[in-house]
Amino acid sequence: EIIHVAEDPESGALLGFISVWSKEHFVHHLYVTPDQQRCGTGSALLRSLRSWLPLPYRLKCLEENHAALAFYRRHGWAELERGTDTLGDYLLMEYDGRDGQAG
Repeated sequence: EIIHVAEDPESGALLGFISVWSKEHFVHHLYVTPDQQRCGTGSALLRSLRSWLPLPYRLKCLEENHAALAFYRRHGWAELERGTDTLGDYLLMEYDGRDGQAG
């Protein structure tokens, strides 16, 4: 598991992080503090993947998390399949870079 963090350059405060199982290129977590949401932090963390992990990437997103699904779709992630686990119904999504976006 590899974790990359986004920090405030002045205070060093944690703004968010992305956690990836590098063997499978699987994003386990993408978290941004509430005050940093819709400020570009999540987008920057996704873009950072390209600098340290080759394409494609995959993740699971709960169907009920509409904001996260919209975020990933805006960044070029596509639905591969649907499933259910202990947390509920989810979409398995993949980013392959073919849309030209940064991730």
